[in-house]
Amino acid sequence: MEMGSLKNHLAKNHLARLGRQLPAGLRLLSLAWALGALTQLVWNADRFSHDGRYLEFLREHGLQGWIFAVVWAVLFVFRQRLDAGVTARLFCHTPTFTISLVGILVVLATPFTNAYFTHVTHPTLAVAMVWVLWPLFERGYTWACARVGELCLHRAWEPTLAFVVCACVIFVQSYRRHLWFGTGGKDLGLFHQSVWLLSQLESPHNTVMGMHAFADHLEFVDILAAPLQWLWPSAGALLLFQALVVGAGAAPVFSLARMRLESRAAGWALVVVYLFGVDLQHAVMFDWNPTTCGAGIIPWVVWFFRERRPVAFGVALGLVAICKENLVLYALALCLVLALEKGKERRWAMVGAATLAVFFVIEMKVLFPLFRPDGFRHFRFEELGNGPLEMLAAVVANPYRAFSMLFTPGAKVDGLLAPLSTVAFVCLLAPRWFIAFAPIVFERFWSTHSNRWWGYHYGAGIGVFATLAAIDGLVRLRQSARSRGGQAVEWSRMAVPVVVLSCLLVSTLARFGSGPLWSWRQSYYATSRDRRDAMDILRMIPTEASVAAQNHLLPYLSGRAQIYQIVLGDGAGPLPRHVEFVSGVAEFVVLDVAQSAWPKPAAFAKELGKALRERGYGVKACQGAAVLLQRGAIGIACTALD
Repeated sequence: MEMGSLKNHLAKNHLARLGRQLPAGLRLLSLAWALGALTQLVWNADRFSHDGRYLEFLREHGLQGWIFAVVWAVLFVFRQRLDAGVTARLFCHTPTFTISLVGILVVLATPFTNAYFTHVTHPTLAVAMVWVLWPLFERGYTWACARVGELCLHRAWEPTLAFVVCACVIFVQSYRRHLWFGTGGKDLGLFHQSVWLLSQLESPHNTVMGMHAFADHLEFVDILAAPLQWLWPSAGALLLFQALVVGAGAAPVFSLARMRLESRAAGWALVVVYLFGVDLQHAVMFDWNPTTCGAGIIPWVVWFFRERRPVAFGVALGLVAICKENLVLYALALCLVLALEKGKERRWAMVGAATLAVFFVIEMKVLFPLFRPDGFRHFRFEELGNGPLEMLAAVVANPYRAFSMLFTPGAKVDGLLAPLSTVAFVCLLAPRWFIAFAPIVFERFWSTHSNRWWGYHYGAGIGVFATLAAIDGLVRLRQSARSRGGQAVEWSRMAVPVVVLSCLLVSTLARFGSGPLWSWRQSYYATSRDRRDAMDILRMIPTEASVAAQNHLLPYLSGRAQIYQIVLGDGAGPLPRHVEFVSGVAEFVVLDVAQSAWPKPAAFAKELGKALRERGYGVKACQGAAVLLQRGAIGIACTALD
């Protein structure tokens, strides 16, 4: 009888264990399925649409989601073997499991209400991936630290190494783009002509724009870039200058993160976020612009402030301000952020803000009219008014409309959310940085100029600010976790890898495609044969001659006093208008019918070449798709124009 009771007791315990194991298994499978669906959405984010097309795509690629689900299930089992206690809490503790599953399902569903919610899916997936791989990461990190310790890398050299790595990556990729005729007359060509003229100690009257360079923007940083032209008189020298300035910004980012987060690994992690943030990627890979250079100096302002070096702080502020007139407002807003910190240093920030405010007024009211009687020409906020006072009145009169304009049309939403999702929204934990975001957000999204809403150089400033704000946000998260203790401390340690992984996911698998730094070759690059042909033609043009060039050819010819695009102004108007312009200013005209004729259609280059032959130009050289015409030359046969 006692033996029978013992058997019954053991059988009941076995059934109880099975009962506990079965729900845990089902929970694992349900969470794996949800994360598999989320992974599939992120993996195919560039194809996502919140209508029937994506559902049709899911029906055609349903196996993909199940493969991702199986991978997640295997990872969960793998994690359970490495850290059984914490893993069991997720699957056996009902509230934790329910919150996790419901949260993932909500994130999975929100993009179907609006595609812009995919900015939430990538950080969420980053959290899940870091959590499931955390035990392995800890072991790998311990091993890596031991190996780095063996290398005896001196701490003082690490910021320099960060600078060198970032500068090399930026320069190699941006210069490769230039070598393959990916750069354009606007912006690289026109900026190079201005800087080249300054290097010749001449007034920078820019023939590409048809005005003095400082009538367009007060880009006094051109003066600092000019001496490099003495050593390397090429548009590539500007790309080198930009790579050095932006790459140098990685050094203070590393030092700030290492100091405030008390971790060398965190320093390197934030350098990755700085370099591969999608906004900065677009900036450094869109030709050359003073805004991008100014953004690279911003981290130095914060570093010198935190290091209590007032002279260096003032110099860094001044360098940011002379880059471009909009950078004056960026630096002013940054000073207001720093003024909210404790300590006597806040007085330096307040003095800096006041000085910058005065300097901005002088630029708008005194300096711009010296170069252009009508003053600043890029005030493109027509929906709010024709001047600052009209804008202010419109915002006060209808604040709801002004607020809604930041999000409509919907194309603005990507530009708003990209810097936030890049850092997994951790920057929101440091709300005082919203002051720094404000002038950039208003400048871009109240504007009627659609190019400002996404890409190019316009997001460089907010991308850097988001990285700096993320450092402060991570510090606050860590402090909060330490005050709570327990599991919160463990979660806070995962925050830095989450930010890095979110940055990598957003910059590689976002709905708007991968960041340009990741691409070895763009679709608009010239072919090897066309590049050889174009370079041979370009070498035939005398250095002193006046030239009109197609967009992608212009940066190779901009180191001269007279260089023009093959279109007049913004390219509007019929062909005869542009023929009249080109024939009136250029002795030589260089075309490549295999390349883009931006801002005109691709066929425009051939049509222009034919029309110029009727206006007294002869084909001096023709090689492949590249054509060189000269006024009054005896023409030769050219298949590219036939």
